[in-house]
Amino acid sequence: MAKKWSLGPFQGPNEELAFKHLAENLPDDWYVIANRQLDTPKHEEVDFLVLGKNNLFILEEKSWGPSVIYGDVRWSVINKIGRSSERKSPFIDISTKARITSTWLRDKVNAFSNMRTVAFLRLPIQLLGLWNLTQKTRITFLRT
Repeated sequence: MAKKWSLGPFQGPNEELAFKHLAENLPDDWYVIANRQLDTPKHEEVDFLVLGKNNLFILEEKSWGPSVIYGDVRWSVINKIGRSSERKSPFIDISTKARITSTWLRDKVNAFSNMRTVAFLRLPIQLLGLWNLTQKTRITFLRT
């Protein structure tokens, strides 16, 4: 079980469940930090910082659905009664948070002074499977 810390209250119905799931399923020498506020004027929050074996992962939990249509910039979220709403792709925010976090680490922690920011997208099933632990989510992928 990974070591875990929460630095603030959980938001949304599944964030705490995702936190526990990550901690229970990651190796003992990994760390899961929840609800870390970034040192920025807007004080953006990172849902989860996951550290392990020379890696830092920034994860965002979303409880959307039960159906989600994925696009590069916008996502359509369809609720239980069939209404659709457009939302900005969470990957846009994740990229910004990754850059902010890597800059902060390079500036504040000597060990990270040579760190490069690498944004990658490992989509979708593994991450999206964590996003909704209490109900099944149907995901449709659009190629744009």
